[in-house]
Amino acid sequence: MELKFDGKSILSSDIKSTRSIIINTDNYEKLIPDLTAFTKSSKSSFDAKIKIPIGYFSAGFDIEGKLKETGKFELQISLIGHTIGSEMKTLLNITLKQQGKKTKLEWDAEVVLTGIAAAMDQQLLKGILKEKTDQIIQNLKKMLVDTE
Repeated sequence: MELKFDGKSILSSDIKSTRSIIINTDNYEKLIPDLTAFTKSSKSSFDAKIKIPIGYFSAGFDIEGKLKETGKFELQISLIGHTIGSEMKTLLNITLKQQGKKTKLEWDAEVVLTGIAAAMDQQLLKGILKEKTDQIIQNLKKMLVDTE
């Protein structure tokens, strides 16, 4: 199953401050919701364990993540997650644009699920992924306020 979605948000900080938080994978432990473990394996790579609530159940995923700068204010985060009987591959593209003293963050994501997870209802999964993405954006906004 393949899911695609996108969004944008206006952030209170300037583009350089926003970029510095996003490119520092040390911050991902505070950004990613539902983490149960996090290890930075290099400047641009990390391993994480997350538990995603799905209805009355939760799915635990072991995730390998990599950050790549594709331009000065363009980033790509790839995630490969495994759980029993399922795999999730995510490619997240982020573009930052200066808007006065604020930053416009635009993103698009493609998630490919295989195995048992792919048999789940597409609308349910899309809702869960949107909720988690919204939490990441809120966590980023909180980090930006805390650093001002």
